[in-house]
Order: sequence, then structure tokens, then C-alpha cells
Amino acid sequence: MPRPKNIEHPVRKMVSVSAETAQAIDDFRVEYSLATESKAIRRLIEAGLERLAAKPEKPGRGRPPLGMTMSDVDDDSQGRADP
Repeated sequence: MPRPKNIEHPVRKMVSVSAETAQAIDDFRVEYSLATESKAIRRLIEAGLERLAAKPEKPGRGRPPLGMTMSDVDDDSQGRADP
């Protein structure tokens, strides 16, 4: 029997993270008693997006988004994989 489609979250994204980030996500999941890593990641993304939306100043041209360096932006824009 095929798995039912996830109607609530129909779009999937795959990302690579450092071991430290993976541990921080798992620590967050445990601290907030979230059932799955996916739910923890969604909550963290939503919280970050809400925080950015609440800031009156948005990143300007040539300035990386909050929490990123120019090398992060350059690596992502070139389609390079994480080291």
C-alpha cells in the first residue's frame, strides 16, 4: 500500500548541515518535545522567517542575509556542495 501524500506539507527540500547544526536541531527537538526532526526543522525555519520579516531593515545589495557570510552566499549561488 503506498504511503499517503503529505497534504499539510507537500513540498520537500533537502539540505546538508554541519554536525553541530544537526545536533542543535536535535537538541531543539528534544527540548520542545517535538515528535520528529522534520517538525523541529519546520519550526526553526518558520521562527527565522518571522524574525526576518519583523526586522524593518532588509539585507541590501551585496550584503548577505542574517547569519550568513559572503562565502556562504557565493557557494550557494555557484551551486557548489557544502565542504
